[in-house]
Amino acid sequence: MAQAWARRSESEPVKLELSLGGRFSAAPVQAHNVVGEIPGRDKPGEIVLVGGHLDSWDLGTGATDNATGSAIALELLRALQATGLKPRRTIRIVLWSGEEQGLLGSRAYVEAHKAELDALQAVLVHDMGTGMVKGFTLQGREACRGLMAQAIAPLNDLGVRELPLRAMNSTDHAPFDRAGVPAFAAIQEPVDYFLGTHHSQMDFPDHLVPDQLVQGAQAMAITAWELAELEARLPHGIVARPANPGRP
Repeated sequence: MAQAWARRSESEPVKLELSLGGRFSAAPVQAHNVVGEIPGRDKPGEIVLVGGHLDSWDLGTGATDNATGSAIALELLRALQATGLKPRRTIRIVLWSGEEQGLLGSRAYVEAHKAELDALQAVLVHDMGTGMVKGFTLQGREACRGLMAQAIAPLNDLGVRELPLRAMNSTDHAPFDRAGVPAFAAIQEPVDYFLGTHHSQMDFPDHLVPDQLVQGAQAMAITAWELAELEARLPHGIVARPANPGRP
């Protein structure tokens, strides 16, 4: 739409009138996380949690931030259901609300499920747009490196190889990490995310690349499956912060 108007403006004057809705609320607005899962066949009480966030900035449609992550989480469940395979541990997806306002949905989940956090095998979050997944940030969890390397080994030929210790603290895995749960954000090819679509009026579906999203769904689904199937559990516990907190 924006591109069409830009082309037209090159040949003739364009007048555009906008009517923008929206309003402020005196009270907090109620929002909800969306949860779905496939129960584990042997250890249903242990959970691999995968998510993206539903809310977005209102300048665009939130296509890359974060309809991509939410769609990939849903595709993970659809694909597993289609195969009929049952994971050893429960695989749960959560589509978070309130991420843009300060990780409100994931923080509320952690608070509401304090007694169950030890049951989480791992948390994986996809929140960097359309770009292909290259690995996961380990949040300084050196003790998790070997098991995470085992989990992503089937994906190495798809380019999923990176397991740096660096931290990324501004998406929905972070509240879990701070509570001592092994929680990791996907490292992705940047494409035009930070130089174009992120929190901008350009965040529309024309920036999505289907082949990249297919790779992302494969990466998240297989990593989640491998973590659900592992004999061992990833080590929990609060770790010292790496020297470079924040988004890469």
